Amino acid sequence: MMNFKDGLYVIYKNEKEIPSFNFSALKQARPPELNDYQISVVNLLEAPVRFYVNGGVLETRSLIYKGYWAYEKMADMVPMDYIINTKE
Repeated sequence: MMNFKDGLYVIYKNEKEIPSFNFSALKQARPPELNDYQISVVNLLEAPVRFYVNGGVLETRSLIYKGYWAYEKMADMVPMDYIINTKE
């Protein structure tokens, strides 16, 4: 479980934001020294947040993502039991 007030500011330093993200409305304000990092903000709508053993969020509507996670979230959404079919 996780519980917090206001927004949770997430800084991911191992990968830069892709160039097209700079032109999206989802870019978050940040200090100049963080320009090269992926910045996201997580807002809690319903506390506490509960997680599955694999790290997935149990109540997906309990969080709102802003910034880079909001930008990437739609592309990464698949059912937790999704299996890629490699045979055609």
